[in-house]
Amino acid sequence: MNRPLADWLQTPLSELGDDPRRIADRHEAISLAHGPAIANGAIRTLRAVYNHARKTCRALPAENPVFPVDWNPEERRDTAMGVRDLPERFEQLARIENPVRREFHLLCLLSGSRPEALKMVRLAEIDFRERRPHIPKPKCHWGNDLRQRAAIAAGQATWALGKVAVGGALGAWQPKRRRARLKVLPIRTKAVAIIG
Repeated sequence: MNRPLADWLQTPLSELGDDPRRIADRHEAISLAHGPAIANGAIRTLRAVYNHARKTCRALPAENPVFPVDWNPEERRDTAMGVRDLPERFEQLARIENPVRREFHLLCLLSGSRPEALKMVRLAEIDFRERRPHIPKPKCHWGNDLRQRAAIAAGQATWALGKVAVGGALGAWQPKRRRARLKVLPIRTKAVAIIG
């Protein structure tokens, strides 16, 4: 929303609510300039902002001004990797010269985990007997700032309203960890033999 609707960030919602044609025209302009998916996403965000503001401000027009927009058709991306794609991917991995990078890409591929989540796994979070890691934040909601990670690990950080506040009033309270467990494939598989 900051890019396609940047010039509207200071525009009052009441002004947009009174002129729905303006939003439909902007949707068409964004579609031509940036593509249909970007246009739909920007206007969907505007719709959500308007709906949220309407809950607390009854002065806004009751009908959402995004209503007259003719949405662009969007096709789902089909970028998933199938079993037939694996041999080619293993050949690509074999060409990576750096062994650490090669094995990391292989781990991402075989575990199905996000690269950022795997980068943040600590040794203490790996269950070697079960051969799987415990990934406390699989989507890395708190970011990948290593200073935050170090502060959390040291028990110096507290969580208030979803943000890390060092030395806050909550003391050493930490958020409840979600348990996401992934089964890690054995290191020596036929797939790895192609690389080695």
